[in-house]
Amino acid sequence: MGASAPAVSGQNGVSVIRNHLDAAIANHGYTVLIGEPSMFDKGYGTEATLTTLAYGFERLNMEVIHLGVSASNVRAVRSYEKAGFIQEGVRRNYVYSRGKYHDAVMMSVLRQDYMASKTP
Repeated sequence: MGASAPAVSGQNGVSVIRNHLDAAIANHGYTVLIGEPSMFDKGYGTEATLTTLAYGFERLNMEVIHLGVSASNVRAVRSYEKAGFIQEGVRRNYVYSRGKYHDAVMMSVLRQDYMASKTP
């Protein structure tokens, strides 16, 4: 059965939140939250994502790590792509923020792709 209570860790305005962990099917979803604008564009999101991928695939033996990100958050989409995430699709009007709905880009990394990226 999946764990639904989020685990949060963070400092200096950067948090990693576990949204979903289902060990039975080796599936993990998470969010990186950088709430402090002075922390934007410093590589912290990519670093947190790479650390999460390493932990998920190398320690927890996950098969897939997935996430959804607001399509309007271009910085985050770019950061996730740098870390190896592939866009799978778009969920229309999936995120409600600041009084309106936004599309969410659904992204994932498969174990085989992560492991291939680690091989020189």
